[in-house]
Amino acid sequence: MMISTAPTHAGFMSDLLDAVCTEETLGGPWRTIGLDGEVGDCQILPRSARVFGKYRGPLVDLLDDRDLNRRVALTILWDCRRRLRTQDYQRVAFCYNAGPGAEYTPNNRRAWYYAKRVTMRLSRATMPTTRLRLASYERRTE
Repeated sequence: MMISTAPTHAGFMSDLLDAVCTEETLGGPWRTIGLDGEVGDCQILPRSARVFGKYRGPLVDLLDDRDLNRRVALTILWDCRRRLRTQDYQRVAFCYNAGPGAEYTPNNRRAWYYAKRVTMRLSRATMPTTRLRLASYERRTE
């Protein structure tokens, strides 16, 4: 019997969102425009916002409203998760960066390494919580 280690709780997506947005801006100012025209905290391309993020408002709002930017990014992450039918956060991060039609291989180096960096950020962010849960569980079972 194979046991899945992929997180299944709702916090998984918010943790992934935080890791993606931090990687996108590298901790810099959230109100930025990238070299390829991506905007805001989570560096969303206008086309991605419309097609995958289901956003229909003015694009300037994605730059000015941080919460809106993060909600659209979360919608894109959920869409990637649904399309890929996976809970593997590395694959979801790859999809966010390369697009849902991109093939998940090391040949797509830019997106592959992006997904690896997001995974490292995510594991650093969630590791202390996991350790606390394990310590609490061990105390209860003794």
